[in-house]
Amino acid sequence: MQSVFKKVEKKDLSGLLSTMFTNLFKITQEARGNLTKAGYVAGDDFPEDSETKESLSKVLENVFMFADLLLQRPKAVHAVYVKHKDWQELLTWAYHITSKSGVFNLAEQKYLDLMAMEAGILPKDANFENPYIDESEKPRKRFEDPKPKEKKKPKKAKRGPRLSHTEL
Repeated sequence: MQSVFKKVEKKDLSGLLSTMFTNLFKITQEARGNLTKAGYVAGDDFPEDSETKESLSKVLENVFMFADLLLQRPKAVHAVYVKHKDWQELLTWAYHITSKSGVFNLAEQKYLDLMAMEAGILPKDANFENPYIDESEKPRKRFEDPKPKEKKKPKKAKRGPRLSHTEL
């Protein structure tokens, strides 16, 4: 994803993200409908039915794709994501399905929880810091006190006899 972000100019990034998220959440919404129709609830065993299994896989993949984008480019993603309340509700549902699926190891679950904190699904820990944030997205540090400027010493005039051009 980083190589795609580097090739896309900042002004085009929100359009790209908007298009990506439209498709991502459309697929997730369809998968939600299939899971609801099949009676799948968060925390159930992994489904045996191929259609239900496919729908759950789509939800899991899309949540982690969104997590990658959000954790690497939070400002750009939030600019697009906050405008869509239906996406926020769908992501909350997908997060709960994903976190209770039991498919992921501890590191993947921590990554998922970081995404949930960044997205506002879970409250942020006091020591929350996004370790995956891209350098261009990191907040710039402000200097508390500017460095004092060094005072230049005035040049001393040279003393002694001098020759003028006429004397040469």
